[in-house]
Amino acid sequence: MAFPYEATIVREFGKFYLNGSVIKSKKPIYWCISCKTALAEAEVEYEAHSSPSIFVKFPMISDLSKDVPALKGKKTFVVIWTTTPWTIPANLAIALHPDLEYVAVDTGNDQVLILAEGLMAVCMDTFGIRDYRVIAELDPIAWKT
Repeated sequence: MAFPYEATIVREFGKFYLNGSVIKSKKPIYWCISCKTALAEAEVEYEAHSSPSIFVKFPMISDLSKDVPALKGKKTFVVIWTTTPWTIPANLAIALHPDLEYVAVDTGNDQVLILAEGLMAVCMDTFGIRDYRVIAELDPIAWKT
């Protein structure tokens, strides 16, 4: 996340591009590191892999109570899920899908979580929250803040 580091990556990529090592094609070509030859698809073996994932609750900076009165005076958070937790320090915003329906869920501990309605039950179970209630259905497109 430092400009000199990013510049080095771009510079090195440029060298690859200029010497013809970067091509646009339909399939990747796998290379053996030790013998420096192309590998056939049959030679590539994948091991079982699971990616780490986390849920993160971000505090709402904007006051949505003008558009959603049920949130007035409540500590409100937007919940996200990611398999790339190392990107969190660089996050500048959260995007909500315009075709999904979102809900504001009162968790009973003086917090309201905003999350996709279709994932509410699974998330609450994952978080170990048994006593909760939906206090508002949200339309992210209508938010003016």
